[in-house]
Amino acid sequence: MRYVDSKTGFSSYSGATFPSDLNKNILTAEELISSGECLLLEGHLAKAQESFTKAEEIIGKAHPALYYRQALSLFEYGSEEGEEQVLLLACKKFKKAYQLDPHCFDQLVAWGNALTLLGERMEQHHFYLEAKDKYEKALGLSQDSAELFWDYGVVWYHLGNQSGEASDLQNGLKAFERATEMSDHLSSEFWIDYGATTLLLSTKLYDTRLIVKAVNCFKRAVCENESCYDGWSCLAEALQKLYEHTHEEDHFNQANECFSKAAKIAPHESDLWLEWAQFHLHGAVQNGDVKRLRSCLEKCHRAYACDGENPEVLSVWGEALALLGMHTERLDLIHEAENKVYSALELSEDNPLIWHSFGVCLYSFGVYYKDPDYFFQAIEKFQAGLSIDRTYDLLWHEMGKTYFDVGVLKDDPALVQQSLKFLEKALTLSPSTRRHVDYARALSKLGEMSGEQKWLESALYHFEIAMGWQKNAIYLHPDWMFSYATTLDLLGDCHEEEKYYTQAIDLLSHVLMVDPDYPLLHHKLAQTLCHLGELVGEIDYFYRAVHHLRLNLKHEEENDQIILDWGIALIHIAQHTPILTDIEPLMQEAEQKLILAATLGNTFAYYHLSCLYSLFGQYEKAMHFLHKAAKFQSLPPLEELFADEWLDDLRATSLFQEFLSHNPNLHEEG
Repeated sequence: MRYVDSKTGFSSYSGATFPSDLNKNILTAEELISSGECLLLEGHLAKAQESFTKAEEIIGKAHPALYYRQALSLFEYGSEEGEEQVLLLACKKFKKAYQLDPHCFDQLVAWGNALTLLGERMEQHHFYLEAKDKYEKALGLSQDSAELFWDYGVVWYHLGNQSGEASDLQNGLKAFERATEMSDHLSSEFWIDYGATTLLLSTKLYDTRLIVKAVNCFKRAVCENESCYDGWSCLAEALQKLYEHTHEEDHFNQANECFSKAAKIAPHESDLWLEWAQFHLHGAVQNGDVKRLRSCLEKCHRAYACDGENPEVLSVWGEALALLGMHTERLDLIHEAENKVYSALELSEDNPLIWHSFGVCLYSFGVYYKDPDYFFQAIEKFQAGLSIDRTYDLLWHEMGKTYFDVGVLKDDPALVQQSLKFLEKALTLSPSTRRHVDYARALSKLGEMSGEQKWLESALYHFEIAMGWQKNAIYLHPDWMFSYATTLDLLGDCHEEEKYYTQAIDLLSHVLMVDPDYPLLHHKLAQTLCHLGELVGEIDYFYRAVHHLRLNLKHEEENDQIILDWGIALIHIAQHTPILTDIEPLMQEAEQKLILAATLGNTFAYYHLSCLYSLFGQYEKAMHFLHKAAKFQSLPPLEELFADEWLDDLRATSLFQEFLSHNPNLHEEG
């Protein structure tokens, strides 16, 4: 923004009138003021103040021009870093000039600029409020200009940045828009300030249109000045945020190009290389892209070459190494990552970013070793970071994800439930589609583990929010669609309604088109088709399920769960086959599949073998496998045991009654 207006001398000062008998004194005072201005330019503050004091003594203290000239000179001197006391002195001179002449437009604008700069330097809210008051007084003088609305927009930006209120930032945008209406020739600095305000507002309203508007502002800035470093770096930031919302590769590539342009203008700017590295790191986390992790490492090398004492560079470097080691199963990279983070901690222990990276390193060890202890150590590091800054949303999110992963690893619903409060906190602090999905996944898993429908309903709600925000997710994120479909399948089991299964099948079919090799896709499709087939009693769904199981088994020949599900599907087909001669081969094939599944270690196959032999009328065999299922704790709850139609004939036998009497614990479980 503009801070210092061009100097206005006594003769041109709009509020100054001097009697003729004071002309000589005025000339002397003006010479003293000019001398003071020159002394300030040379850095002699004390001598300049002496000249200003002498000027006051000569012509008295009733002339606003005297104070306005001093204020402007002190403002210019105080604009340098570390000269806040001089800025405060300039504001005192502006105040005296205003008291003598409250109708001077330039004076009010310059005073507002000085107060805004003080607010930036001292990070105190009241300076911005005072600056706003001065600009509004200037606006009331009916001498509006594009420059004034620019300054007015900037002070609203600062107020909004501190208050977090969207309304403050919206007031800023109105001011910038008025400036564009009043002038066709605005500098790159103006467009940068306009874009920064718009981009900040987008984070409050989660409105992609505002990000696009910010991008256009920054594009105007670089059009006005192609060598403007701030313009290119701000444009890169805006495009990065746009990519975070849209996940469109085109936006990633555009942001990358802008970082490259900025780096050519300022190749030794460590912060730029760090931001560029973080951009690639976040992109890699978004897509699990190993190439982007390697690109991040390259940028970290450049940042480190520019500033080897920046702990954040070492921190990001370590995080990228840890993730690369985790994805490529290279333990040496994770150890190297840990060393980078230790080096960062030696430089600074009070930076939450470093503790976040430390947690990621330990999390990577946990994934590599499948060891819960590393996950809990990672959680401790995330907590250490939060003790420094509880508003650091990424730490809340990572802690939630880690609790979720260790809960799944240990098959512990309590840990999964614990993850929810941390994921929810991150979502509250900074909402995004990815965070809604991660929260929904945790809710869905808890619903699956606990059998409680309320968690699944809540999961569905958050999946729908994410899909509503990001319409292209169905093409870009097959993993989201898979989790969404899994939740719908579970809800279908709860509600016993066809619509949930059909919607899940539609989603999984989309995944099949986008990513045919997605892990477990064919298996999940088969399971959902079987569930729908059981509900509506149509044999075609079971045949379709067998088709997908066969495809899945080509890649996992000894997957006992797939083989078990295949056997169960064959029993269903046999039950819906009208021709008796076709039933026996189906049952025999089902028997082979179930026995193979049991041989491969799936103890749940024993229960289904019992069901199969019950349908065959071979009750002794049925009881043999029912006993084995009980021994391996692979029986369903007692309520389901009595409701299973496949066991109807077996339950009528004395063998079954004897089984119940010898297994009283089944009644307790039921």
